[in-house]
Amino acid sequence: MAKQRAQYRVGREGNVIFYKLNGDYYLRTVPARVRQTKATKLRNSNLSIAVGAASVLRKLLEPTIPFPKDKKMQNSFGGAIMKWLKQETQKQLKPGVDLPYIQGFQFNEKTELRSRWKVTLTVTKIADNLLQLHIPAFIPADKIQAPAWTHTVECTIAAAACTLTKHHY
Repeated sequence: MAKQRAQYRVGREGNVIFYKLNGDYYLRTVPARVRQTKATKLRNSNLSIAVGAASVLRKLLEPTIPFPKDKKMQNSFGGAIMKWLKQETQKQLKPGVDLPYIQGFQFNEKTELRSRWKVTLTVTKIADNLLQLHIPAFIPADKIQAPAWTHTVECTIAAAACTLTKHHY
């Protein structure tokens, strides 16, 4: 990696890449051949799947996400899907409603929903393309921990699903 001086460029020219990193400008050459292991190829494929699925799910859940344009939240949600995918192929993944890292994901880092909403929702798979969301009866004053001086609480609940086949989210 070489550092640029006097002339600052970003982009690519032939096999030379000019880029900015942490406020400084650098250049490097593109390797003649890139060798990727099977694990690297699988991880790249899973990253593509995770980013696409996260985008679709965020759009479906947008009415319930407090700050839908928050890049940190968007990246964290894609990362949660990546953690769930791990090093498995699409064929190895089993559809389900209990998804570690994704289930219970907090879209708002300033307040945790679990600390405010004390109602246990359950999702049951009834058929291949049918989920049931159950919200038990509850007394709001007992089950919703609102900030001091709150007069009204509005609850918006959404559920979303997607398939993970490439280019078909």
